[in-house]
Amino acid sequence: MNQESQIDWLEQLRWMDMTEGQRSVYMEFYSPILENNIKRMPENEELISCEYFTPIQGHIDAFTTISWHGTLNEGDESLTDEQRYIRDSFTDGQRDAIILWLYEVEGNEEVGEIDGW
Repeated sequence: MNQESQIDWLEQLRWMDMTEGQRSVYMEFYSPILENNIKRMPENEELISCEYFTPIQGHIDAFTTISWHGTLNEGDESLTDEQRYIRDSFTDGQRDAIILWLYEVEGNEEVGEIDGW
């Protein structure tokens, strides 16, 4: 049995097997930055650990008031100050990556523009 077949697919994925949301999380949060502020995109066969393509729980919690219809719930006050701070500290790309990842996890195929984001 070769080394690749021993890898648990939930722990590592090849770049080419990752979803767009997983790729976005990796590129926005973990991609190494090369010269001239350009992020390095992995090669298709390169293995990426799940910790680098899955948002951390604090990031997910900062978006728990987003409805799956693409609008913010009126219950924004249910966020803690910490969750609000985390959510507001993201760049546009980071916000979009987490939202896309959440839509994929939920199984919603359509990702529209999210009001206010």
